[in-house]
Amino acid sequence: MSKEIGRRQFLHLLVLSGVVAGCRRLVPEESTPSPITPIPPVPTVTLTVALRFSPENDAVDYSPNPAGCDRTTIQGTVRDANGRGVSQIILRVWAQDDSWSGAVMTGEDGFYRVDLADGLTEKIYRLQLVDQSGTTLLSDVVIAPAIPSCDLNLMTVNFVAAP
Repeated sequence: MSKEIGRRQFLHLLVLSGVVAGCRRLVPEESTPSPITPIPPVPTVTLTVALRFSPENDAVDYSPNPAGCDRTTIQGTVRDANGRGVSQIILRVWAQDDSWSGAVMTGEDGFYRVDLADGLTEKIYRLQLVDQSGTTLLSDVVIAPAIPSCDLNLMTVNFVAAP
């Protein structure tokens, strides 16, 4: 008379014998161990941490534009933590309503200047510093509302590197 075992019992026997899940038996083998292969050294990785800039005094300063009422302009400097101008930083500027956008690179002294509109405007502009590739953000977005007044149509935003 043959005795049948259930599926559950069969799986239990397989687990105990080490057949399931590619397990090996814990009985030592008589073979010689394979030599240890040295792990190649891990290459040194250098991470470049980009400077982060923020507006000096967290402010946009307003003054009369030297061009008079004929132009609305934003200007300023980008400086490192020691106060030196940082060149070749890109300032992206765009109107909040997406009606205008532009970009300018800082000069050797870190200075930038962008004419936003002929005449006065009351648009809200956004500014952000990025690296030369345009992919690394170097500052948060700064909001600079234009004020339609001949005494306040030059906006100045000076960016300073965080210490």
